[in-house]
Amino acid sequence: MLENVSALKIAVPVRDDKGLESTIEEHFGRAAYFALIEVVDGEVARVTVLENPLREHGPGDLPRLLKSHGVNVVLAGRVGQRAQAFFRELGIELVLGFSGSVAEALKKYLQGKVGRS
Repeated sequence: MLENVSALKIAVPVRDDKGLESTIEEHFGRAAYFALIEVVDGEVARVTVLENPLREHGPGDLPRLLKSHGVNVVLAGRVGQRAQAFFRELGIELVLGFSGSVAEALKKYLQGKVGRS
């Protein structure tokens, strides 16, 4: 988890528009939506779901889209090597290996029960 950050904006690639109950999309680049979660002082302050406007996208397009929405953390199942490099370049923390619901992934991340990738 990012250290000494009181406010986070976390993005999770998802299959549906159900907020925290959305199902995580296994492969980042195929996500129909992104759940955007604003966390302030360890508590969820706001949850929005962004429909992916870039279903057809080139290298770096999705990381740049998320950066433009103020995202500083991405929780995902799998992300290709090229996208991982873009996230690093953009200063976005990427944590992989998630499945299930956004709520489950968020809880694990905020409790520090996941490692950095």
